[in-house]
Amino acid sequence: MNDITDENGRVSQDYLIEKLKNKINFFSEFSRLKKAIPKEWYVQLSEEKSVKTTINIKKENIISAGRVIDMDKLVNKDFYNIIKNKVFIKPIGIHFWTTYLDIQDFQNITDLYEFIFKILLENKLKIFRWKLLQFIIPTKSHLFKWKISTDRLCNVCKVEEDYDHFFMSCKYLDIFWNKINEMLKKVQFENNIRLQHLVFGYKIFDKEYFHLNYFLTILAFTIYKSYYVSEQKTKTIDVYLLFKNEFQRKMKENKLLGMNSLFNHILNKL
Repeated sequence: MNDITDENGRVSQDYLIEKLKNKINFFSEFSRLKKAIPKEWYVQLSEEKSVKTTINIKKENIISAGRVIDMDKLVNKDFYNIIKNKVFIKPIGIHFWTTYLDIQDFQNITDLYEFIFKILLENKLKIFRWKLLQFIIPTKSHLFKWKISTDRLCNVCKVEEDYDHFFMSCKYLDIFWNKINEMLKKVQFENNIRLQHLVFGYKIFDKEYFHLNYFLTILAFTIYKSYYVSEQKTKTIDVYLLFKNEFQRKMKENKLLGMNSLFNHILNKL
């Protein structure tokens, strides 16, 4: 009861909405709560001799879709309209990533969405980037949290397999990353690739870096793909060769992309 009553023991509409707006999926939680109430309770409450429990409720009207509605007459459709018309400042996936990467904020979400849904041509790359952005690419840490895996440890390193380990620091990827960094130095790209670049892109607001971000997308997708080809790194495969084949195939298939000097250099160095 403390979750829905204010300090005076009253159930206030404003106080209740203030509580609920921080919930990720309170519709599902509310539905599960209703289903958990035994049918016997409903029967007893409907009996005339039933002792009704009362609470001091502060009734207020609520505005939904331009209509003023009495709280007693509020229905599911009204809740839907309230949530639908609510503007959320930051998508939940962006919130998770800015917290995980310990960065202040990401201001170029519109540019990133445009790159994912308008620039990327292959649906599998769009789906991958969207899942990555939503923080739902399944690492062992996620699988353990979802009760699919019995532990959260990398099968190679025996440490927690979070996103940084999954994409960047796992020993299974050492040879791959060494070859990638060596190849990038040959094309005079001196910046070290970080997890932040794989998630949010490199200068995603600047269309001059479109080809580089396409390259980074294929690179991240290859790591994701290799995870399942190797059966969660229990089999030895050449991740760099997998990337090389994926990259060259994408460039041949997508002739409309055009080739800037960076991509020509990369293709020559592969």
